[in-house]
Amino acid sequence: MKENFNKEFNVLILFIIFVAFVSCGNALARTFLSGVQMKGSDVTEPNPNKSKYLKTYTGGFGVSGNDAFYQVIIEITRPFDRTMAVKVEFYDPTAKNQPIVYENEIPIGHETLTLNHGPVKGLRIFHNYWVRVSIFELGDRNKPIDVLKQNIRSYVDTTTSKIGFYSDLEVKN
Repeated sequence: MKENFNKEFNVLILFIIFVAFVSCGNALARTFLSGVQMKGSDVTEPNPNKSKYLKTYTGGFGVSGNDAFYQVIIEITRPFDRTMAVKVEFYDPTAKNQPIVYENEIPIGHETLTLNHGPVKGLRIFHNYWVRVSIFELGDRNKPIDVLKQNIRSYVDTTTSKIGFYSDLEVKN
């Protein structure tokens, strides 16, 4: 009788550990909510923008746990034959006149830019937020040779300590 109880108790403990592990794994998984019009979509969102050298492939907000992150992929439509400088600005809802700025270089022949920033606080559902990408000659960051500004619609709310979602969104596989 005691042996049977110990076996059942061990199985129960293993089951609890398994559930906890799966729950933690799901909390760490990142979900992407597109906020840029996708081809074939019937949702009205900001259109993907184009400039002389750049074109938005997709943009939106990734969600992981209780945090949201900008996620934008930009195509370089005319790859550069030399290394270029890039400045990326993300609108900051908590400091409206001070975007978050990153500067880097684009290597020769690079075809895409993957832009991420976060966590982002202050996002509101159905508000549009912008990302601006400026390309410069490597030695001259005063005058950009190209600028792409992309608006992104938010379907998440990060104005409180608990992230909120637009309730009518369905995840489709």
